[in-house]
Amino acid sequence: MFRYSVFSVVSCLVIFSSGCSTLVSSRSQKEDAMKHYSAGEYEKSAGLIKEYADKREGTGDELMWHLEHGCVRFAMEDYPISLEAFNKAEAAVLDHENRATFNLRGIGAEIGAAYTNANALPYTGCFFEKILINTYKSMVYMGMNNPEAAGVEMRRARFRQKMARRRYEVDLVEEYQFELPKYQGEAIPGLSPDKILQEKEIKKDREWIKKHRNTTYGNVVNPTVTFLSAIDFLARKRNDDALIDFRTLYRIEPKNPLFRKCYVSMARSLSEQLPAYMDKLPGYKFPLDRKVVFVLFEDGLIPARKEKLFELILPPPVGYTGIAYPVLEYFPSDAGYLKVRNEDGKVYRTEMIGDLGDIASFTLDDQMHEIITRAVVGAMVKEGTSIALQQAAARIPDIGPVVQIGVFIAMQIYKKAFNRADVRCWQTLPGRIQGAVFPKTGNGIFKLTVMSRYGKEMNSANINVGTRDTVTLVLVKSNGFDTIRLKVFDF
Repeated sequence: MFRYSVFSVVSCLVIFSSGCSTLVSSRSQKEDAMKHYSAGEYEKSAGLIKEYADKREGTGDELMWHLEHGCVRFAMEDYPISLEAFNKAEAAVLDHENRATFNLRGIGAEIGAAYTNANALPYTGCFFEKILINTYKSMVYMGMNNPEAAGVEMRRARFRQKMARRRYEVDLVEEYQFELPKYQGEAIPGLSPDKILQEKEIKKDREWIKKHRNTTYGNVVNPTVTFLSAIDFLARKRNDDALIDFRTLYRIEPKNPLFRKCYVSMARSLSEQLPAYMDKLPGYKFPLDRKVVFVLFEDGLIPARKEKLFELILPPPVGYTGIAYPVLEYFPSDAGYLKVRNEDGKVYRTEMIGDLGDIASFTLDDQMHEIITRAVVGAMVKEGTSIALQQAAARIPDIGPVVQIGVFIAMQIYKKAFNRADVRCWQTLPGRIQGAVFPKTGNGIFKLTVMSRYGKEMNSANINVGTRDTVTLVLVKSNGFDTIRLKVFDF
């Protein structure tokens, strides 16, 4: 009994020092901040997120909060604070990547996760999130009029995407192989990874996630990053490298008119021979490396992870048991596309570049077996502890049966309280990125109009891109209500 008591005390210390999301989900913590962010009230959102970011240092959740803080500050054009937040996020990523495969902190976190839930593990981000850190840092430096630093970050984003693709091809998912705890010679009825994965509701959720995943480019090849990379090359007069990026985008999605026309235009400008079937395909009638405007339009919010529970009530000594796992919650947007009109009345419209919802689905789909396995192992560890404590309590002279009942009830509360899914993710990212390209004409003033999915005008703004013989990038963000925010970066 003494050994079990000591073990329980140590377990409690692990539980309450292992992270802040073990009992209260990150979705709940972000709820108010995301309401303000969705409504375009960025300052209020940033204040709430900053408060959490300061409090969560050292908890294992800090990476997530730095990502959110950096993104909101970028939307506010508070570039120095945004850069500071993204630098902290990148430092957290590098700290995790530079650790040895086996280390004491990692072992401690795994123990904490087994006795609580996966939120006890440090949040290390997904492949596509890590790539976007450097992408956002590049745009932050653009806003700070530091093109050289922006170029450095763009190169880092390219390198991260390349390395992620290689790692992904070699090792999709490191699945956890554990010997599941047993009692009385039998595994706990109804709980095993394979059996849980075959449950009707879980199979339905997995099929829904698979339906939304994009199998073309997966979660490590983000077309938005490649498109921005091509723009960066064009601004630096490295047209051969820009051609490689546009060719990559075309191969990812040949039917995309924006990718196809950019590739055809660059190939013809560099006298590269196109495949015979592409000879007659139209390109742009203006150069892509001077006196040109590229527009990126942020539409909606990326799907966020939310919790689902699979629960069982079994006869004593088990009682309550179950697992929690994440699914994706989508946030529909009324925005359809962005229309651009010049002073002569010529109209351009945006086309899809990257759907972060598809990428998020791909990521979760590939993680699901690991998530379920870890959750089942955690349930088994908790159950093994519960049964051991009950058996020890039953042997206490005179009051054993009473203490056993008390332990049984306490463990039901404990198991229910910590049956929580890890729903940590980067929620302030846009859902989709659309793009367009057009030449600078006339006085450089264009009208931008956000069109709904039903062809109605939602809001609009005029923008002056000037008449300089340069490459200009325009970022457009609409919250879908009554405001539109613009950022103009002139290379």
